[in-house]
Amino acid sequence: MGYRLLEMEKADFAGQIFKMNVDYYPKSVNVYDSLGDFYLASKNKDKAIGSFKKALAIKENPDSRKKIDDLTSN
Repeated sequence: MGYRLLEMEKADFAGQIFKMNVDYYPKSVNVYDSLGDFYLASKNKDKAIGSFKKALAIKENPDSRKKIDDLTSN
């Protein structure tokens, strides 16, 4: 739903959905990775990196790792 709201250019509502998912599922890699995607779409690189790092702290995964590597190599 969050990604769909981003596509509809409703970033405020999308952010609420992504943050709500983190509140409900704090041990899920996916919710932090998705929140990072939201922050990237919102042009907030620092928060995006923080979310991807949280995802990696839960469990190493190639998607979050690549996103962090791409963001920190520039």
